[in-house]
Amino acid sequence: MEYAARSVDVGEKDFQTLVHGDCWTTNVMYQYDDEGNPTSILPIDFQFSSLTSPVVDLHYLFSTSLQENVKEKEIELVQYHYYALKQYLDKFSYKGVFPSLHEYQLQFERRRFMTVIIANVFQPIMVYEGTEEPEFVNLYQDTPEGIRFQDSMYACEKVQRIVANILPIMDAKGLLDPQ
Repeated sequence: MEYAARSVDVGEKDFQTLVHGDCWTTNVMYQYDDEGNPTSILPIDFQFSSLTSPVVDLHYLFSTSLQENVKEKEIELVQYHYYALKQYLDKFSYKGVFPSLHEYQLQFERRRFMTVIIANVFQPIMVYEGTEEPEFVNLYQDTPEGIRFQDSMYACEKVQRIVANILPIMDAKGLLDPQ
């Protein structure tokens, strides 16, 4: 938990903005045109907003997406976000130091451990098909209800596939080593 908490810490060289803090797919609403293309995007539920690296929200969004193409295009999407953010800051005549794309990508990688936490907790809830009460408190409570829910959640084949896909990647990056 301590290592996960450090994922949102900022260093003196990190670029900081006000972030949503809970930017997973259920906290974003979309309006679509007649062809099914998004025309408006509205973030909701700002209770965890804080001043930190903007890549924190990217990790939340990417890690909670159940679309495989999002994960495959992660580097491109970080690059797109970087240039869009830079463009908007230029419009507002931002005078502060803005990182290079390389530095921004490094900020993203330094927070990679968030993917372990988010993908292995939120995605299982998102695809849960069990019969236990899927309440958030049951994720971390050491009560009979919590244990039944946790066992039921990770017994699901979809969840086992999610975990089986993410753990080898995290292991290869050294993110499962004791810190």
